[in-house]
Amino acid sequence: MFDLVILCVNQKIKSKRIPDNTNIFLEYDQKYWEIWKFMTLTKGIWYNLYTEKDEYAGTKLCTHSEEKCNLKLDWVDEIHYESITPYKVDKEYIESFTAILNHLIQKSPVKMIYILARYQSYEKEIVLGSLSVDEFLNLMEQGKIHANICYIIVKPLEKRGIM
Repeated sequence: MFDLVILCVNQKIKSKRIPDNTNIFLEYDQKYWEIWKFMTLTKGIWYNLYTEKDEYAGTKLCTHSEEKCNLKLDWVDEIHYESITPYKVDKEYIESFTAILNHLIQKSPVKMIYILARYQSYEKEIVLGSLSVDEFLNLMEQGKIHANICYIIVKPLEKRGIM
């Protein structure tokens, strides 16, 4: 099991209400002060996602694949690919997960969230993005979203009325 966290970028007030009828619990506790500077130094509200209110030592929301990493990160020195494995949110939770992602993007003043599924690894900060929620979920379904990588998820410009 691993942690599944979302940082709602530049959000100042915690979302007290998440979308109705979700089967995911949210806690507000920032983690990883020393090892994930990119996320912990970004202003916003940190959400930990769980399947049960008092879930301990990681979440059962996701399962990681035993497949070897199919991602090539030539620009990252000393990467330990055994700790970067594909993961998926279980079918039982995917609808709630999608609703939470869309809800938190709306709550971000800059329409941006960071997602990190993390388990103990050789802590090398790897950040990839920008993806829409749909792109992120499609890549996850294809086995192309990996644990121990932070993904930047944004609301597309055309949906913000900018393009």
